[in-house]
Amino acid sequence: MKFTREGKVTLTLSSTKTENGKDETLTISVKDTGVGIPPERLGTIFDPFTQAEASTTRKFGGTGLGLAIVKKLANIMNGDASVTSEPGVGSEFVVTMQLSPAKAVKKQQKAHISLDDQALAQSLNILLVEDNKVNALVAKTFCTKQGHEVEVAVNGQEAVEKVKQGHYDLIIMDNHMPVMDGIEATRVIRDELHSKTVIFGCTADVFKEAHDNFIAAGANHILTKPLQKESFIDALQQYRHLLVMPPKHEANNKVVELIRHDLSQMSISNTTEAELKVSPNNGKSLLSEDRIKQFKQTSEDALTTLITSYSSKDKATLSRTLKLLDTECSTVGLSRVTEKTRSLQTTLDSEICPALEEMQSLVNLLEVNIHEAVRILDKYRDTQNQSVLKSSKLSR
Repeated sequence: MKFTREGKVTLTLSSTKTENGKDETLTISVKDTGVGIPPERLGTIFDPFTQAEASTTRKFGGTGLGLAIVKKLANIMNGDASVTSEPGVGSEFVVTMQLSPAKAVKKQQKAHISLDDQALAQSLNILLVEDNKVNALVAKTFCTKQGHEVEVAVNGQEAVEKVKQGHYDLIIMDNHMPVMDGIEATRVIRDELHSKTVIFGCTADVFKEAHDNFIAAGANHILTKPLQKESFIDALQQYRHLLVMPPKHEANNKVVELIRHDLSQMSISNTTEAELKVSPNNGKSLLSEDRIKQFKQTSEDALTTLITSYSSKDKATLSRTLKLLDTECSTVGLSRVTEKTRSLQTTLDSEICPALEEMQSLVNLLEVNIHEAVRILDKYRDTQNQSVLKSSKLSR
């Protein structure tokens, strides 16, 4: 599309039966009325890192890997890729592959992931830097469905200008672009504009060097194309302490209150997020009754301190409490709680008061695990009472 400024691009698909009568040869033809390719370049056009003209990468972007990958994939499927072209008239690429009819397979059900772990509590203002219109549309639609506002820049230079003029919570930066590529734009945003905005490099490059260069330029994280929901959500969760700002009312020195629930009124459905478990391990319990009692007492005390120190903005006490919870909860295997405590600690280390919803999320998780500890201890007592009664009857 990018080489055809006028005229049209025609995509034709056809198939024919192979000699064995079972498989089919699929033929894909892409014919354009674009710039065309010089005859002396046709022999190497499918070689890696090769483009028709030296100026192509600078003007149109790309690495010169696309056609090499197409030919390799076609060869793997017992086919090939070829080209005919005339400068100023256009080109036609033909790909063939031998395929067998696919058998229907039952879709695997994905494990349920808590919505609390998927979505950020607030909308982000995102700058999407992408020169390919189709990729930009897909990525923008993807982000807006997650509830975020998205603005698009078509190259690195435009991105730099937009960052100069406005504020963004997150920048999703493509790599190969005309005018200024993503790595250079990232470097300018960090070194010249001194922007601390979170930057996710987004690239189809599979080479470690390209990823390392992006990180060295100042990117926080690398996403690979095509953009996947799971990897994007994971990245947002990983950097949520830098993305989610405290609510505006916290800046006015007003008292910020966390909600503490009545554990005696907590329903069974609300404890599904609990991680505290007592599982058999070679005939023994992973967590003893005394260990669960210790967890319950320590967590209840820490929860009280957590709420009071956060409400009074006592960052020192809040930090000590988070570290205590980190140690205690990691010992009993509460990975989700420890992940949240460490994220909140990172925020505190950056001299930022954690967001109210982030703190409330930790409080909620602690509460359901404390509630689960109470249930487990009740079961212990019931079992012990039954044993005493049984022993008493036998003695009689």
